[in-house]
Amino acid sequence: MHGAVETLTARTGGGGEHWIFLAPSDRQLKNTTSVIAPGIDTRAEGGYIVAPPSLHISGQRYEWDNRTKPTSLPGWTCWPTVEEVSQKTANGTAPTQDSDQPKWVSEALEHGADEGSRNNTATRLAGYFHQKGLPRDIILQVMTSFAAACVPPMGIPELRQTVDSVKRYQIHVAEAEIPDPPDFKEDSTAQVYTWETAGIEIAIDHLHRSNQGLHCEITILSIAGTRHMPVHGPVNYNMTSTSGREGLLKYLNKRLEINWIEPLETLTRLASSYLRSGEPVADLREYMHRPSEQWALEKLILDDQPTILFGPGGTGKSLLALAAMVSLDLNMSLLGLTPQPGHHGIYLDWESTNYEHGGRYRQLMTGAGASAEEHELLHLPCVGPLTDNATRIKQLIDRRGVTFAIIDSAGYACGGEGPEKADSVLKFFDTVRFLKVPCLIIAHDTKAGNKGMPFGSVYWHNAARTTWEVKNQRIEGGNTLRVGIFHRKSNVSRLEKPLGFNITFTPEAIGITSINVQDVPELAQETSIPDQIAAVLSSGARTVKDLAAELGMEDKPDQVRSILNTNKGRF
Repeated sequence: MHGAVETLTARTGGGGEHWIFLAPSDRQLKNTTSVIAPGIDTRAEGGYIVAPPSLHISGQRYEWDNRTKPTSLPGWTCWPTVEEVSQKTANGTAPTQDSDQPKWVSEALEHGADEGSRNNTATRLAGYFHQKGLPRDIILQVMTSFAAACVPPMGIPELRQTVDSVKRYQIHVAEAEIPDPPDFKEDSTAQVYTWETAGIEIAIDHLHRSNQGLHCEITILSIAGTRHMPVHGPVNYNMTSTSGREGLLKYLNKRLEINWIEPLETLTRLASSYLRSGEPVADLREYMHRPSEQWALEKLILDDQPTILFGPGGTGKSLLALAAMVSLDLNMSLLGLTPQPGHHGIYLDWESTNYEHGGRYRQLMTGAGASAEEHELLHLPCVGPLTDNATRIKQLIDRRGVTFAIIDSAGYACGGEGPEKADSVLKFFDTVRFLKVPCLIIAHDTKAGNKGMPFGSVYWHNAARTTWEVKNQRIEGGNTLRVGIFHRKSNVSRLEKPLGFNITFTPEAIGITSINVQDVPELAQETSIPDQIAAVLSSGARTVKDLAAELGMEDKPDQVRSILNTNKGRF
């Protein structure tokens, strides 16, 4: 109609095209459907497109048609502005909604959701985008605006868990061949299915298979309107027992007159698929680009894998762990390290009491010039092995929106035959994986002969993705503790430089400031000799003899000279 269009263009996986223009600086453009012409949609303010080389549900990829720079928007498009669309809406002539993106999707992406509906809305959005065939990494990027707009904002770790949970469910739906599946969410160890049209919600927990059938604990609610009224349960239920199902149907029909047969049949098929499938196989193309930083707390605590902080008793491990938790929960740099926003933690404690850590929390916040009373900090005293507490802890994690945990300490939490037995350690890490949140694990130092490793089985060292060793210098008669933590192992990055902290104690406050470990002789000796040499030479030149003397290597000047020659470019 208007001649050839020369601008940046892409071919979509579904057989269409994207024409990309420069937006005008003086107008705020609106998303539309079939307003310019039939079959022509527009995306601008608040909209998104899927870009090359994304994979379409058809199996075809989005591809660039050319590499031309975007040109100015042609005048013939008559692209309506936000104000014009608002005026048409007021006059009852608003453009039709995009069938590929219903109104509730656009509103959720733009406005988010409040705390009461946040998780349900996130689950619904993730399900919508999964059904559209978008890959996981694209869904996370698209939903980032929703997470940020929520009140309070939803952290990326929680968003990631929701997207992955929905994807697992859709795999189960496909395997069970359910044409009209119920809504779904995971609530701790329970699976919750909702039939909106029937007005019922069914939760199943403790799902397991025996030689008598498929068993669970079932709870059924009526959700008509805004009220959730109990219909039946919790009660034990054999899902594959014909007599058991007939008895349940007879009881339910007396309580609420709806068609119960279809929901119960669907429930059995979905539960069977859920139990049989387990974790789905992943396509690594969807995991090539992280939606968040690798570190929950810069360089110290990983965002999605276990970290171990180990050292002798009395070195300040628990205090540093609590300070790290405060940093993440409150998004503040209490240790001089940058936290990833959106985290909410729980301190799982086998050694201390609520009062001990409550007092420390108040002192840390006072030392940082903040108010402890305004911010929740979760602490759970534990007894017995982590494996025995796993279900209760997982429920707390899911229901309180927890995104990371501190385990203090490994020895008590390991249970069984203790941290020296490989079997106990492997069960411990299996439980950590079950919790599905990154953990900072506090451990004691190793036996002689395994320097630089946590106490116990070598699997502590092997299973953790990164480990830090704590050393300290306590000033006699004073209220100051100087602490250095040293990176001993990493599977995910290079070894980081040591971190040093000066901790001062008063009855009212605990203050933490960063220091250079090279300034504390007891801590400096834990670093490499080249690092020690660099620290000495930073204050001025030295002869080899003087340098060896300052390093306590008076009888090894040749070794010092050799290190200098090997690292000529550094010194």
